[in-house]
Amino acid sequence: MKLEELKRSRRTYEPDAAELPFIGEDSFWLVPQEMDYGAACIIGSEYAAHYLQFLKDSPEDPHRNLLGCIASNINFNDSQARGFWIGFFTHLDWALQRHAKSTSPFEELDALVEQNSVHAPP
Repeated sequence: MKLEELKRSRRTYEPDAAELPFIGEDSFWLVPQEMDYGAACIIGSEYAAHYLQFLKDSPEDPHRNLLGCIASNINFNDSQARGFWIGFFTHLDWALQRHAKSTSPFEELDALVEQNSVHAPP
């Protein structure tokens, strides 16, 4: 998929993990094989933006470990696909850093632990 095609398809899906452009029928990380490194980095960043928008659109979605599923499906030894995952994780790092600057990560963690312990079975 070329960058212009990806840009046109940015918001043509409903908030559904299966509709993310890098999720295939049998894989959470399905990327094109023939692409130069620079273009792959850009598209990987686009994939991260799709993922972030999905999280924003689906706050109650049960896929709470979707990022773990994505990472577990990435072949980090595939040199042809290296740019995709580098762009993806670089953009996620940037977004996390922006979020971390505007919040207290440990207070958020404490609140999450408290919330989950309230809902945990006895």
